[in-house]
Amino acid sequence: MADKLLAFRERTGPFGCLLMAMMDGSGANLAREFESMTLLAHEVMPAVRAAIGR
Repeated sequence: MADKLLAFRERTGPFGCLLMAMMDGSGANLAREFESMTLLAHEVMPAVRAAIGR
């Protein structure tokens, strides 16, 4: 995912925020959506920040 975000940034230019859409944030999807947010925060964004020097 970090590679995809960096490629998107290369095509569009820098952007100041990232919006993460979720289905409903509760019910049957809660665990999967929480895992997605956790992976984004702990793995993807640190890799993106390191690649862009932030």
